[in-house]
Amino acid sequence: GWKEHIIGFLRLLGPLAFPGETSELVETQFEALDHLMPAAYAECPLGVLVLYIARTLLCLLLEDISCYLRHSTWVSNELFKTPLTVVMGTEWPIFA
Repeated sequence: GWKEHIIGFLRLLGPLAFPGETSELVETQFEALDHLMPAAYAECPLGVLVLYIARTLLCLLLEDISCYLRHSTWVSNELFKTPLTVVMGTEWPIFA
């Protein structure tokens, strides 16, 4: 499912054979993505949206409610301002 894809993607970004727990991997790698977010968003806003949707779901799985609330607010605002025709016409798995 989506979780294995996102965790696999994060492991690719990290050092080989990342020794830490999944929660540490998620926290570390998404912190790195936070620094790249303005440039990434300028390049592909829907790609960043999909990553942040996954981040929000991972916050839930890790039972980190402050993380969930922080990122779900951003995702919600971003979905609200994105035209429906863009969301419906994209191949990004926004509602998968």
